[in-house]
Amino acid sequence: MEHLLFRSSGGLGKQISATRVVKQLKFKFPDSIIHVQTSYPEAFTNLKFVDKFFPLSLVPYFYEEHKNFKVIEAEPYLNLEYRQGKKHVVDAWCEMLGLDIPKEKYGIIELDEQEKNIIETIFMNLKLAVPFVAVQFTGGTSYYTPQDANDPSRMKHYRDVPHPIAQKIVDGIVQKGKAVIQIALPTEKKLQNCLYLPDNQIMSPRNLFAILDKCIGGIFIDSFCQHAWAALGKKDAVVLWGGTNPVNLGYENNINLYNKENCENLHCNRPNSFMFDFIGNGQLWKCPFSANCMKFKPDQVINEFVNIHAPVPLTPEIV
Repeated sequence: MEHLLFRSSGGLGKQISATRVVKQLKFKFPDSIIHVQTSYPEAFTNLKFVDKFFPLSLVPYFYEEHKNFKVIEAEPYLNLEYRQGKKHVVDAWCEMLGLDIPKEKYGIIELDEQEKNIIETIFMNLKLAVPFVAVQFTGGTSYYTPQDANDPSRMKHYRDVPHPIAQKIVDGIVQKGKAVIQIALPTEKKLQNCLYLPDNQIMSPRNLFAILDKCIGGIFIDSFCQHAWAALGKKDAVVLWGGTNPVNLGYENNINLYNKENCENLHCNRPNSFMFDFIGNGQLWKCPFSANCMKFKPDQVINEFVNIHAPVPLTPEIV
């Protein structure tokens, strides 16, 4: 019997994708014992093909338990075809580990009954008869260090939607009779006309998954929400792409939008911290196109959402 320790670092969205890779690992070694050590253990809760999971940090007696485990580890962000925008992160990951390429690229999230009902606890006084829509317009920050969201020197992909544009999108969705829940860290700027996550705590990713599960639609950037949405088996989220690439990180079941006319170097995948991306003299890489890739037309985004979730009925022809 194989004893395997799968290790993975990186953001929450990446760890959600990693669940599909571990599923492929179990497929190749069906009789194996699989433990996972990860930066976001919450992504691996309730998964039957994972025997144990641990944080990627100091754990008492971790070595004693795993000294005879085979370590399974690869960094898909270094894969050449991934960096060239030709291969999905799950495919690159599986290929590097010698695993079969799965048909499904999305991760796997399993909610238990208690988690499915957590939204009633989070929004205790909420009694709305309109459907919920989740929006995430900023991201790419560790959930455990939210103060980094406001660090102007931090390397970060160009994938945030400018606040004025995000506000117009929210206003348009509210006008269509939907209640909007903003998914953001406490340190990130709030949008008006939204329901907000509690400010006095860092909410568990499991609770966020449960909130997304209750929503009828979503408008996201390339951050954890779009990965979680697909992993929950949901589809038709509107996802706004800029510096990163839907070929690498997106899902066909979503509506993937991008601004080809606004940027001469769309999906540049920069800055690339894994490749030590900077411009010299200690300066971080700066977008030469003023991050135009994320300057979406609000009406375009609203119309894409409405066409899916509130289509206008056709007027019968008069014969």
